[in-house]
Amino acid sequence: MLISRANPLLIEWADDSWTIHHVRAETSYRVSRDVLRFLECVGDGIGIDDLPKTLDEDQAVIDEQVRQLLDLGVVRKDMADPGASESDVVLRSLGMTAKHFHTATRDANFLITDSADSIEYSKKVSGEGRPSFTKEYPQAPLLPLPRVFASLNMNLRDVLQGRRTHREFSSEPVSIDQLATALHYTFAPLRFTHNEYWGTIGLKASASGGARNEAEAYVVPLHAVDADVATDTDTVPG
Repeated sequence: MLISRANPLLIEWADDSWTIHHVRAETSYRVSRDVLRFLECVGDGIGIDDLPKTLDEDQAVIDEQVRQLLDLGVVRKDMADPGASESDVVLRSLGMTAKHFHTATRDANFLITDSADSIEYSKKVSGEGRPSFTKEYPQAPLLPLPRVFASLNMNLRDVLQGRRTHREFSSEPVSIDQLATALHYTFAPLRFTHNEYWGTIGLKASASGGARNEAEAYVVPLHAVDADVATDTDTVPG
């Protein structure tokens, strides 16, 4: 039987140990130098019968190592073997940054727990101060938006079924009420909540991990008519 290393396969040194990441595996694995040496010998393809003389190990030991690594998905049956699976072209086409981002974030713990470590971490970070809800541009003129919003009476099913990405637009004007409505329901806080460690948190319709809302909206009007821009440079509440 021919075997080869899984591709793509990421190996990194972290927390005083070697860790193997593979996008098809459900988790990452800490391994010894012997495993790395084994994978180096396997390369892009080698027969199991050729491994003992390469690694100076008994065939029984080699067979057990191959079995374990096949189960983990780190090693696979080579494409020349009739029992091998088809190559995943999408995974091979990913850049190294994309592969590392995928493996580095998939095991992240986003769950909110009451563990002592979580509480201690929250206290530490909250002591550093929370950034402002909005980014301010003191020298820029302001356009206060109306609080009377345009009607939103379309059926949710019709909205979902009719969603499309548009790259060509008509010259039909957008009213200030329509603009205010779109910005309000996409980027403005719709409600607020209070957290023991983080204080007041704005909750928006757009999803954001931890309600951090790092994204900003920029409106670029191609032609504005009758826009009363305020001369006051104070921040308008969002």
